[in-house]
Amino acid sequence: MLPTHFPSVLLSNWQSSVAKIARPPDPLSVDFERPPLDFDDERIRAANEAAYAAHQAGQGQDVAPPASQVLQAAKAALDLGTALVEGDPQDVIAAKAAFMRFGKNDPFWIECITEFVEHYSLTRHSAVPYIKYRSVTDCILPPGTLAPRCKIAVVSDWGTGDRRAQSLLADVARQKPDILIHLGDIYYACTALEANAFHSNVTRAFPDGPPRLFTLCGNHDMYSGAAPYYALLKRIGQPASFFCLRNQNWQILAGDTGYNDFNPFNRAEDATWIRDRDEGDTYSELDWHKDKLVNAASRRTILLTHHPLFTRNSSIAGQAVNPYLQEQFGGYLPELALWLWGHEHNLVVYEPFMGLGKGRCVGASAVPVAAAENLTLPSPDLDGQAVPELVTVNGRVPRLLAQADGDLYQLGYALIDLDERDGRATYLQFDPTTGTRTELYAEAL
Repeated sequence: MLPTHFPSVLLSNWQSSVAKIARPPDPLSVDFERPPLDFDDERIRAANEAAYAAHQAGQGQDVAPPASQVLQAAKAALDLGTALVEGDPQDVIAAKAAFMRFGKNDPFWIECITEFVEHYSLTRHSAVPYIKYRSVTDCILPPGTLAPRCKIAVVSDWGTGDRRAQSLLADVARQKPDILIHLGDIYYACTALEANAFHSNVTRAFPDGPPRLFTLCGNHDMYSGAAPYYALLKRIGQPASFFCLRNQNWQILAGDTGYNDFNPFNRAEDATWIRDRDEGDTYSELDWHKDKLVNAASRRTILLTHHPLFTRNSSIAGQAVNPYLQEQFGGYLPELALWLWGHEHNLVVYEPFMGLGKGRCVGASAVPVAAAENLTLPSPDLDGQAVPELVTVNGRVPRLLAQADGDLYQLGYALIDLDERDGRATYLQFDPTTGTRTELYAEAL
């Protein structure tokens, strides 16, 4: 079973806890360096399968009992950890009894439960330290941050910490970008250890020194209560989870769609939005973005978010279009030179849709996806709906191909080259098994 990530605070924190115990940081290294995450580690795979079974059961689906002893131990450990954090005494007693046959012989799972309970209990009761602007001029990076001529690399869903992700970033480093932007999701739950590993892995990938780094807020960045994510922002000098890079000809707007993917008042499953006087609050991040769009002057705008405006590969609360983002940005879509997002682990170049000329998904920078999965067919969940079509070049769709070993799809990222008034975006795929890079698609902006 391939590594699976869940839109669940509990299950993501469980996966983070097991990964931490299975691949602990080196206490003698600089900055507690963490070894690359090994998705083939038997215990990490077992924890992943236990989480998948719990997720399926939560969806009302029948789940087969775990076949091997390591899977049985992982399930029993997850059940006990869940019972302990949810606080039902009878469930705790039953879960302890089921776990006893494993805990006496394998202290690893006891350590995982302890880590999970301690961390998740803090996460559940933490307040998200979201940074608000006081003036619409806040969170605009100083002049010179975005040079008139510069190269920007964009990756997304990159923070898995495994060797494939590190191999891709080494290829990005060979492109010598001036700025590196991550569209969000540090897995599994953006714990302090995972956020630290994200930063140290970026630093090590650039032997001549890393470019200016920015990272957006994805849903997984919220699953640890978000404190590690905001600590990371302070460390890299990013003013908030939203920001603006500007020069005389261009502006790059980064929005925070992750905050409301962890909101207990979420108005519709999987449909998130930019903060806009939510639940009676007077604060609106959306007002800040509208100010930049209205006052762009002669600048052209590139918008970045973690979550998509639209999709064809899955669904957004049962729809192809996120109705909240459509409502918030619909009037500005024809003015955008480009909107890049991640979240879905694919690299997709869409035809114009819903008034947006260039909507692109670049979420394929690390998470393994089985090559047997069809990444071009519309999701059956969207039957009967209008879905965005894929760009074709000489009758062919630019799409990710399988790695040389044939098991997984290749990885992907984007490069944006700005040259005064001119702009160009290039979408690349990278085979981590061979180290080869190929161009999928390029376009003038």
